[in-house]
Amino acid sequence: MRLLLFLTAACSSPLAPVEKANPVVTAPGDSDAGGPPVDSGGPGGGASDGGGAAGGGDEGGEAEGAGEAGGGGDTSPADPCGDPSVLAPLLDDQTNPVLSPVAADADHGRDNIYAPEVVRVSDSLCLMWYGGQGSDGHDQIFLATSTDCFHWHHYPSEGNPAPVITSAGANHVNDPSVVFVSGVWYLYYTEAATAEDDRIHLATSTDALTWTRQGRVLDVGAAGTWDSVKVGRPAVRHEDGVFKLWYDGNDGTARHVGLATSTDGYTFTRHAANPLVLHAGAVDVKRLGETYVMLREAGDGTYASTSADGLSWCDQGRILALSGQAFDAYG
Repeated sequence: MRLLLFLTAACSSPLAPVEKANPVVTAPGDSDAGGPPVDSGGPGGGASDGGGAAGGGDEGGEAEGAGEAGGGGDTSPADPCGDPSVLAPLLDDQTNPVLSPVAADADHGRDNIYAPEVVRVSDSLCLMWYGGQGSDGHDQIFLATSTDCFHWHHYPSEGNPAPVITSAGANHVNDPSVVFVSGVWYLYYTEAATAEDDRIHLATSTDALTWTRQGRVLDVGAAGTWDSVKVGRPAVRHEDGVFKLWYDGNDGTARHVGLATSTDGYTFTRHAANPLVLHAGAVDVKRLGETYVMLREAGDGTYASTSADGLSWCDQGRILALSGQAFDAYG
């Protein structure tokens, strides 16, 4: 059983219990990736195909003012690694785990929950989309709400969470990544019709609760290429009118990270420098100031890389080890 955990800087302070968040959503502000591939190295390179690294309370969908990666005006730091000091020391927060399965049975979302995407909509509302897996091995995407991004509640009710995105007959519906652009929520996710034959799909919404599936937006690459067997685990940002989608690619022998971009959110073009990070996967990409941060999963903790442009990445090693408790015993 995997639970969702929260990571905070070492200076975090205790928070009092809060009441359940009202799920009514008001829209946040809109959020507007050359370089050689970098081998992630270390244990992170052997990351399993389990759930993605939980990046804690990063605010997806927020405007952070960035030039388009790989072009445009030069607003990036001189160092191609960006500013690694943005990786403040992390500790397992004292509230962990922040969300637990309801009960272990065949219902999706009641056995194994993981791969969270957190968006702070307002000062009093945070939303978390996450994957929920049942004892039958299938999974779907669920929602949790919070008033402070620390204390979470299953949606629509604690005792009976219901999926917000599913696909009839699909084996795998998981790994949500969300951006809000011009009044529309875009949720990118992994879908596998059978086994783990991953492809990247899109769903859209105007209220963040009711979603319309738009179908596949990134398929596998041509035969013999680095991502010819699987593409999944999207991590999406929207900057200067461009959707930037980092993703896992697999040729059946190794897993790497690449980038695809789009101006409309539906039609994506792979970057010519792909793959960007070798022997890594299940990533989450955020931007802290002028520095891109990529978190990646591993069996012994969470690893990070930093970049000034979202293309050339510098491995910063493991930033969080396993806690020794049951909730992260498998990474």
